[in-house]
Amino acid sequence: MIFFDLLIICLKKKWSVIGIPVGLAALSFIIVSFLPKYYYTEIRLRVDDPNSTSISILDGINKNLFSYFGKPPTNESSDLFLELLTGRENLVSAIHEFRLDSLYRKKSIDLTIKSMLKDFNAGIDDNGIIYCGYTAKNIDLCVNLVTFMVQNANQKYSKLQKERITLNSQFLNEKYRQLLDSLERYNRELIDFYKSNNIINLEKQIELSLVALSNYEKEYKSLQMEKRFIDLTNSKNSPLSKKIEEKINILKSEFELLRGKEKNESQPKRNSLFLNTDWGMEQLFYEKVILSKIEILKEFIAAVSKEIAFTESKLSRDIPVSQIVQNAYIPDWKVKPKRIVWCLVVFASSLMLYLCYCLFDAFLSGSIKGNDEIREKITELISIIKS
Repeated sequence: MIFFDLLIICLKKKWSVIGIPVGLAALSFIIVSFLPKYYYTEIRLRVDDPNSTSISILDGINKNLFSYFGKPPTNESSDLFLELLTGRENLVSAIHEFRLDSLYRKKSIDLTIKSMLKDFNAGIDDNGIIYCGYTAKNIDLCVNLVTFMVQNANQKYSKLQKERITLNSQFLNEKYRQLLDSLERYNRELIDFYKSNNIINLEKQIELSLVALSNYEKEYKSLQMEKRFIDLTNSKNSPLSKKIEEKINILKSEFELLRGKEKNESQPKRNSLFLNTDWGMEQLFYEKVILSKIEILKEFIAAVSKEIAFTESKLSRDIPVSQIVQNAYIPDWKVKPKRIVWCLVVFASSLMLYLCYCLFDAFLSGSIKGNDEIREKITELISIIKS
């Protein structure tokens, strides 16, 4: 029966139970109407990164399914852009640009940042769209501030992404320069080898020297046979025999010069293409080693050149960019204070408080049955407070 007792008490004071909350709600409505109005605007954008590897098996499926399968994988590029957008450097730049220290009136920059973050709103929604908003009394300040912060973060983001992507091309260019230096060094070494040894074409000169040796040997044997025939038919000291012997000695010296192992006569003479074949074969091996190194370097340079061209084209094609989905708009309606919300909160809270007061007063007056000992103690406590 306690419920009916409470209901009777409330009905007895129905006008005050309804009137007081309504009056307070109306008063709050009037007071809130004179409070400063705050406006909110935001920019929405997305980061397009062709190099992103975050692929979800749920792409293209209804977004409601994410509640069952979990959130889609995060985009590293969007996270980086958001970090730059909400970073201390960007916040400090906005504070200095728009003189927010005079607006928030804080003694230090850290306290100003904390106060600013209460009005600043940035994040990534479920669709991967980055939003950046700001709430303030001044509409122009809202629009200009979010635009400034997004542009500032975009410049920093583009710079970082270009630096990251160009690291590969810088590495390739460095290797390309090193290969060119090595190629130039081997070419210079080969040229110095040709100059110091009076060589024009080592392989061709060896070939010519071998042909000359074969001709010398053929002529030498022919002259020996002719000399033997003359010695058998004529005197050994005949003029013809001596002439042939002189020819044989000349051929022998030329043959030994080309085929012999005299170190002081190994290099070819400046007025002759012939050279010592033993010395030439040793130098030919050295020449082939240098030429093989040059060919290998040429192949590496060609491969690196192709990779550099591919990297540069990829850099210009695949660099991540931010795309504005929605520009900062001029708000035509305040976001706070909300008069209806204030009225409802004041009405509900005052109604509950007044009902509690009525029930408590009824309990003390004995209109509601309860523990008499507790009632007496409460009454005594109130009297002590009043006195």
